[in-house]
Amino acid sequence: MKAVDIRRFKAFRSSSQSITGPSATVLQANASVYDPSSNFNGTTFRYTPNVAGVYLIGAKIVASNGNLTNVEIWKNGVLLISVASTAGITTITDLNGTTDYIEARATAPSIGSAIIYTVTGEVWAVGLCGL
Repeated sequence: MKAVDIRRFKAFRSSSQSITGPSATVLQANASVYDPSSNFNGTTFRYTPNVAGVYLIGAKIVASNGNLTNVEIWKNGVLLISVASTAGITTITDLNGTTDYIEARATAPSIGSAIIYTVTGEVWAVGLCGL
């Protein structure tokens, strides 16, 4: 039987951040709650695991004004999932353990002109590796 390596991290935004709709803005998660493998980069705000596997990825972004924001999970600069939500979202994807990375982004819906929202949020992942 093959050993399973479980990788995980959770990072969050420690203070509010402004986003302008309708462009996708990276959640600048600048504080790590849990990252035993040190794979989350607090400068690029990307999670790049060093072990290949199947990862459950989640994100939650909350606008201070209570309005919906599009919560998005991106892999290698490509949108995986986008949901207008005040709650969190999750998705499952393979990550190769070398170059693949994920990031959480938010989009403020545009109504005529750009809207600036103040948001907080978090991003996390759990990976089952070596399967």
